[in-house]
Amino acid sequence: MKAPDADVGALADVLLDAEVGGFQDAKLLVNLSTASVRRAIANFYANKARDDLLLLYFSGHGVLDDQGRLYLAVKDTERSLLRLLASRPRTSRMK
Repeated sequence: MKAPDADVGALADVLLDAEVGGFQDAKLLVNLSTASVRRAIANFYANKARDDLLLLYFSGHGVLDDQGRLYLAVKDTERSLLRLLASRPRTSRMK
């Protein structure tokens, strides 16, 4: 990808524009390690209320494993460890 940094910056500008997106906060994570990204995503979803509107946007690459499953990739992704390190997708509902 040529400019994921610019992609997320431009999207943040639109989301934070009171007349367009109306969001009050946007946190940009650019070129961080797997551990940092996982921690930031966990914190993003922690302690949110049922009526909160959340948007998680990923601009980057994906990697397919041997079974054809897609994983999001960050700067230090190790192909050989995808299945061991990846979070399994879950569907959850807030009560």
